[in-house]
Amino acid sequence: MSNFAGFLYQFSYGISIASTTFVGNEMGRKKVDMAKKYTKATFLIDGMFLLIILGLFSIFGKTVIDYLSEDKIVVEQIYNSMYLLVAFIILDGLQAIISGLVRAIGREASASITFILCYLVMGEIIGYLLCYTAEIGLKGVWIGIVIGAIAYDIIQLVNLLWKDWNVLAENIVDKLMMLHQQQNVILQDDDI
Repeated sequence: MSNFAGFLYQFSYGISIASTTFVGNEMGRKKVDMAKKYTKATFLIDGMFLLIILGLFSIFGKTVIDYLSEDKIVVEQIYNSMYLLVAFIILDGLQAIISGLVRAIGREASASITFILCYLVMGEIIGYLLCYTAEIGLKGVWIGIVIGAIAYDIIQLVNLLWKDWNVLAENIVDKLMMLHQQQNVILQDDDI
């Protein structure tokens, strides 16, 4: 099932790459209003995709699960965790979008740190404790992963929405100018 979730993630990830480029370019041009329009369009496109997937998975989910495994124990465990899997697919799709947009507005360091803390530390620890200590099994792992995904999405959404994008655009332009100056120094050194 993780392969199936990974496959679905690729659509959101592709949109994320495109939106990161568009939003980042507009931020570098100090066209914050246009960057925000691209951001809204990104959420709309990915939101529609995720709703379609949710609908299809609600209708055909058991058929897909039956197709992916013949082991009755595995199928039963996946049936029991199906709603958590759907929640994770949606949250992970949003994570791809939000992460790209946070990078596009120049807040990439916070995205990396938050990802490590939410997914790898909090999500895995909770999943481990629920799976083995509380003896919930596979469902406990999925609960931990979903909690990590929720925490990440909320923190990064706040990071995305509550920052002054005009100030961030200025910071991006300053970084670009500094990089351009460094490149000129390197090119001048090569001429000597």
